[in-house]
Amino acid sequence: MIITKELSAHGKINLFLKVYGCEISSGLHLINSLFLKIPLNDYIKIECEVDIVQITNIENTDLDSYKGFFNSKLTCSVEYCQSIMHLPSSNIIGENIIFTAIKKFAEYLCKIYYNNKTENIKIIKKFNIYVNKRIPISSGMGGGSSNAAIILNVLYEIFKDFVKIEEVCDIAKSIGSDILFFLLNKNSAVVSSTGGLVNEVEIHYNICSRLLLVNAGFPVSTKNVYSEFDKVSNYTSHLNDIDDSSNSSADCDSSNQFKLSDIMNAPNNLTEASCTLYPQLKIVLSTIKKQNGCLLARMSGSGGTCFGIFDSSKSVLNAAYEIKNCYPKWWVDLC
Repeated sequence: MIITKELSAHGKINLFLKVYGCEISSGLHLINSLFLKIPLNDYIKIECEVDIVQITNIENTDLDSYKGFFNSKLTCSVEYCQSIMHLPSSNIIGENIIFTAIKKFAEYLCKIYYNNKTENIKIIKKFNIYVNKRIPISSGMGGGSSNAAIILNVLYEIFKDFVKIEEVCDIAKSIGSDILFFLLNKNSAVVSSTGGLVNEVEIHYNICSRLLLVNAGFPVSTKNVYSEFDKVSNYTSHLNDIDDSSNSSADCDSSNQFKLSDIMNAPNNLTEASCTLYPQLKIVLSTIKKQNGCLLARMSGSGGTCFGIFDSSKSVLNAAYEIKNCYPKWWVDLC
């Protein structure tokens, strides 16, 4: 069976972001953040060949035998939109978050086959992925995480006779703190713990029609930013593993209604660490902030991309024009 899909993988911004600890076992940081899905998206095309294979002598088949059926030819071709960060128009990548998602899914599926001694198993013989990148890389907008979530959703649709959606969610949580938000396809949500708690919320302000995104054209290392943050953070020790089934994450916003004033009064407390490592971010933030009609200028995630929220669609259009005119090499985008 041949499966072909063309899908959109949307980005996000962190309207606020609080980091309050680090989980011992995973090394993932504990966050409390308001995520907003934005119209900006990557395009993903998937070509997949699926087949049914019968396992013989099943009693003597070990786990590696099941894994052997997943040595499919996997390719991932990424084409970069030339307007973002002056990257080459095309590039073939090796190991990345998409490959990680597929690998973890395949390993989990094989364990299910093995534990259930499944005789007729569904496998992927060929898996070609084409990504047209419009979301800047290493930009704090979750482009890679969104791509991985799309792939996990496709895999779930193929193998849902064997795998539960809750299990796919567990796979997503094991990879990174952004992926579950995209997997659940929420428009806005408070994401907390290590990303395993996603509570959908309403925002009482039309942000996307008054939102300006600005990226000065340099990638930001999330790992390095968190390391810098750890040096100056006020939490004294790493925390034991957090149970995502509970709603008891520290400093967690319990409200499901947010006004613009709520967002303005909450911080992104990675800003200082990011600006220490990448001083250019200060210029980007101050440039946005001084535009007429700007209500809020903030960094998304660990940085790379900063955003401004404006008082009207006219103000945001004027700001985009002014910034692009002053800094023609910067990436400037309206939602």
